[in-house]
Formats: sequence, C-alpha cells, structure tokens
Amino acid sequence: VGIYNLSTVLAQVLALPSTGFNTIYPPIAARMYGNDEFADLEALFTQVTRWTFTLSLLPAVGLLVYSNEVLSVFGEGFSRGGLVLSLFIVGHFANAATGPTGYTLMMTDHQYFMMVDRWGVGIFNVIFNYLFITRFGLVGAAFATAIVLVLISAIRVVAIWYMEGLFPYSLNFYKPIVAGLVCGAVLIGWRVVSPLSGFALLVIGGIMGTLAFTLVLVGIGIEPEDREFFADIAARLN
Repeated sequence: VGIYNLSTVLAQVLALPSTGFNTIYPPIAARMYGNDEFADLEALFTQVTRWTFTLSLLPAVGLLVYSNEVLSVFGEGFSRGGLVLSLFIVGHFANAATGPTGYTLMMTDHQYFMMVDRWGVGIFNVIFNYLFITRFGLVGAAFATAIVLVLISAIRVVAIWYMEGLFPYSLNFYKPIVAGLVCGAVLIGWRVVSPLSGFALLVIGGIMGTLAFTLVLVGIGIEPEDREFFADIAARLN
C-alpha cells in the first residue's frame, strides 16, 4: 500500500504543467469558439498540448530512468516498487500528453460525452483492477490504472478530432521528443558511469538531464509562433 500510494503521488507531478495551462486555456478558448475563430482555436489547442507534453516529458523521463533510486529515497523497502512507479508514469504521461482535450470537449458542447467518459474511467478501472490484481498483485493494480489512462486519453483525442475536427498534434512535436531522448540517454549514461548513488546520483543526474533537455530544445529552435502564443495569452489576460 505504501509503494502504491507513493508511486501515485510521484506520478501526479506530471499533471502540474497541465493544471497550470488549464487555468488560463478555457476562457481564451471559449471566447474563440464563441466567435467562430476555429483556426485560432485549433492553433491554441495544439500549442497548449505541445507545451503540456514538453513540460511533462522531462519529469516523466527522469522518473522512468531513476524509478528505483527515487523510491529508495523514502526508504530501502520502497525501491522494489520501480515497475509500479514506471507504469503509473506511463499512464499519467499519456493523460498529460493530450493537453486540454477534456476541457475542449466540454467547452464545445460535449459535456455529456465527458460525463460518460468519466463514468467509464471509474467502471473500467474497477474491472481491470479486479482482473489484474487477482493475477499480478501490486503490479497488476498499477498496470490496470495505466491501461485505463492510456485508453481514455486515446479515446478523447479521437473524439475531439471526430466531433470538432480538432487535432492536438503537429510535426513540431518532434522537438520535445528528440530532447526527451537525449535527456534519457544522458540520465542512463550518468547512472552507468557515476561513482555516486542514492540522493547524490539523483541530484547531479537531474541537473545534467535538465540541462541536456533544455539545450537540445533551444538548439533545435523555439518557434516564433510560441513567442506570439505566450505574448497573446498575456495580452488577452490583461
């Protein structure tokens, strides 16, 4: 139970970028939808999703690579829960990677779909947990939750694309993906060659991984539209 609860709390770190953007996205997007500015709405939807994806990817990579080390900080017995934490990370990252899809569905008059969606999450989570816990125990519980989060995230993306013609992804997503791969390689390399262990390994590795992620992202280039995006958000909020 301790490993499960701790893994859940750590995985929810990935939701912080989404929570931050979702405080400013709905009123701006609702105004665009109400004014029939569908091209601007799709651009905003895609940009918010990409930045949510980008800012969630960095902690996701770090927690996946150093899952055992992160858990061991809280006690030696927790370190055996690395697979459990990794499964939660996959599920919560899938949810974060869809950006404000849920808000967009509600805002575009599909609130009843979202009601069914949330009931479905609860029901299928109970069913999958029963099936997998009885066979695989603690790992089965995490696996069940990960499956539900991945499936429901995919369904929401397909739903908003089918119902409103809005697709949250673009070719520019290759930039954070490349940065994430480089960050993961740096973290793995540091763990292999480092003479450190425990908390010291995490701190130095975290700094190196963050620097690698940021340098690659900036080196590839931040789109001019992103600068306009943040400037536009600031102007609209004022």
